[in-house]
Amino acid sequence: MLAYLPQYCERAQSGGLGEPVNTLTNLAFFLAAWWLWRSPAWRGGPAIRLLVVLVAVIGAGSTLWHAIAQPWALWFDVLPIAVFMGVYLWLCLKNVAGFAPSTAAGLFTGFVAVEGVMAWLMPPDLLNGVGFYLPAVAALFTMGGWLAASGQRAGRALLGAAWLMLAAIGARLMDWAVCNFLPVGSHFLWHLLAAAALYLLVRATVPA
Repeated sequence: MLAYLPQYCERAQSGGLGEPVNTLTNLAFFLAAWWLWRSPAWRGGPAIRLLVVLVAVIGAGSTLWHAIAQPWALWFDVLPIAVFMGVYLWLCLKNVAGFAPSTAAGLFTGFVAVEGVMAWLMPPDLLNGVGFYLPAVAALFTMGGWLAASGQRAGRALLGAAWLMLAAIGARLMDWAVCNFLPVGSHFLWHLLAAAALYLLVRATVPA
């Protein structure tokens, strides 16, 4: 049997029962995708429908990762999130912020470059893996603040999502710190808060 990765407080054994709370709370992503499917977002065009599908895929990948905790399964957790970030950023720059294609392409390239440099420089286990998300949260605050200052409804949604992601990062960081008195840890809060943030982000791409 392949060695599992004890990356979270809750995992005390190998197999699908090693992280029951972390595994089950991934239902939040499926619930967010279901609500989006029933909302105007699903009728917002192919790109927005792709985002809705990616929310469900993120839930599936995270469920697999927390269920078995094998090194190869980590890719099923990380890659859907990376794809969502890329698709969402491009859609937000073009459709929500209304930047010209050349400006949107420049900002998108800059974001990808920052993410790449951080992934190269930061060890994967540094700060419990939150370094990967910091540029995205910074981008949400920046773009959300700019859109809100312009009086656009999407700006408030992006800022709300950014605060949710910041709280989610806090929960992820505290996972081992609370382990002594909370055996399940706090990583499950990352799932609940991140799912809520993704819902807000996708809904922000279409009119109310």
